[in-house]
Amino acid sequence: MSKKGLIKACSEILHSIEQIKAYTKEIDEKRFLENEKEQDSVLMKLLVVGETINKIKQKDPKILEEYNHIPWTKIIGLRNIIAHDYFSVSAQEIWKIATKELNEITPIIKRIKKENSSSIS
Repeated sequence: MSKKGLIKACSEILHSIEQIKAYTKEIDEKRFLENEKEQDSVLMKLLVVGETINKIKQKDPKILEEYNHIPWTKIIGLRNIIAHDYFSVSAQEIWKIATKELNEITPIIKRIKKENSSSIS
């Protein structure tokens, strides 16, 4: 993956995470669980995150291997579940991912983007 492609991918991931945060900022878990529209919005952005991480993994797996404490395979697997087995998705799990677990990957994606941005002339 080119440096520019990687920076764009990181930007897409970060944008999707910011959108998820915006969607969940003003609501609590109860409202989220009752509102299919809000669930669908978050699921779509999680699908984008997983798909983009999968593209990075396919094109340059060494980038993600450096951060092997992040469950990249699970993130990609969630994307596959959302896309192919949508009705088995647990809204409670999606809430937990959206409001807690995404916070773990955000600084890593920012770091990857920054490290690769500084090496472009």
